[in-house]
Amino acid sequence: ERYVATSTPLGMGDNNKGEMGAILEALRTVAEGLEVGTVAAGSSGICFSDSAICLGFLEKGWAFPTWTELAHATRGLLRKVRRRVKFRLYWLRGHAGIPGNEAADEAAKQGAREARASLG
Repeated sequence: ERYVATSTPLGMGDNNKGEMGAILEALRTVAEGLEVGTVAAGSSGICFSDSAICLGFLEKGWAFPTWTELAHATRGLLRKVRRRVKFRLYWLRGHAGIPGNEAADEAAKQGAREARASLG
């Protein structure tokens, strides 16, 4: 098992942009791992998210009214990754004291603070 933590600035946006961007970054990490051999074809990957709208768009065809380019890029990479890896998306309740989710929320808040500070 291997756990990876990463962050990428997404510019100005809302929580939906951040949530979809996080899923895209997870998929990019897996895709890059496949390319360099640190992720084996046929292996499994799991991504947890507390965003029902993002997971609904990716898994159930729900509408995603904002950040459509980001959303479609994420869906496209998800399909590509799933051709080689058993990659699952799981919803979990946000703000429920789940350590990994709380850490991700804090990292997102810190990133937002840094982005605002760089503007002003």
